[in-house]
Order: sequence, then structure tokens, then C-alpha cells
Amino acid sequence: MSAVCTIKTTNGHYLTAVDEGGHTTNAIQSDRTVASTREKFTLVPAGDSFHYGFRSSNGNYLSAVGGGGVANADSIHTDATLSNFGSWEEFQIDCTDP
Repeated sequence: MSAVCTIKTTNGHYLTAVDEGGHTTNAIQSDRTVASTREKFTLVPAGDSFHYGFRSSNGNYLSAVGGGGVANADSIHTDATLSNFGSWEEFQIDCTDP
């Protein structure tokens, strides 16, 4: 089951897939205060009950470059497609009650 989600920062801004996805540089912004098409992601189960992909409105997935652990401005891409959806596009979501 897929759900359409937004990702909101603590000060009320939304993560945005620039141009609805498809970028390897400057792929994500967080300056929008209203959620529109670019701020909506479809949560896609990866098939193991623990990991999910975030698909942008144009069908591309968020990718953690190298599977994560990269500390630069381009550590998140939005250019992956279903044909190359792999471990870099799988995220585990941990939630706790406040």
C-alpha cells in the first residue's frame, strides 16, 4: 500500500523535490511553507516491511548517495527510477511518540 506524504521540518517548511525530481545536484530544498506537487512524495514499500522509497511526483525516487554517510550538499539525489530502485533508494522510517 502506498501513501502520499509530505515531509515537514520543525519550523514549518516542507522538503521539496526541485522540478519534481530528476536531479543529482541541488535536488532537495526546504524553503516552502505550503505543500504543492513538488512537496508531495509517495511512500513505496520496498518489500521487506522495514524499508520504503520516496517517489516524487514525476516518478523519480530520493536516493541517499552511497547508501548514506555522505556529508555534502549533493548527498541526496532525485534521479532514480523504478528500473534502478535499489538500496540507495530504501529508507527505514523510525517514529517515536513524543
